[in-house]
Amino acid sequence: MSKTIREKLEQADVAPDVVVVEDEVEKLMWNALVDLHMRNGGRVNSSTAILQATYAGATVTPFLEKRLNLGYGCYGCRDAADIRSSETVLGFPASALSGIVAHREYLGEKAIANSRSKKADAMLNKSQDGEREQAKADCSAIEGEGVVKSDN
Repeated sequence: MSKTIREKLEQADVAPDVVVVEDEVEKLMWNALVDLHMRNGGRVNSSTAILQATYAGATVTPFLEKRLNLGYGCYGCRDAADIRSSETVLGFPASALSGIVAHREYLGEKAIANSRSKKADAMLNKSQDGEREQAKADCSAIEGEGVVKSDN
């Protein structure tokens, strides 16, 4: 006999078949990347019906197909559960939990922190700011030569 038990993983009295994680999309993206890292690359293939299917997609697909599945949410779960608009759910076979934890720790050593630091974004914005300042200076230099000045 099968039954569905919904409780926090650390409080579970029985070993789960599937683990469902509800969180912000960016955080779940890292779990999906961990799955790719564990499989040495590839692509994430998600399956969802969107209509009344969030928890079904996060449990049934990982259980039957023995793989991670990421959903977008549905109006039913967003009405009936406390999932915020910036969140969704991801499910994976519980047998993958220890590997996911280990690979997540590995990515957490550098990749996650680097991405969240937004250094590349800051450098790009600094470069663009410099280009804008140079363009303004160029416009100022030629303004007296009968060229129409742009406000951009």
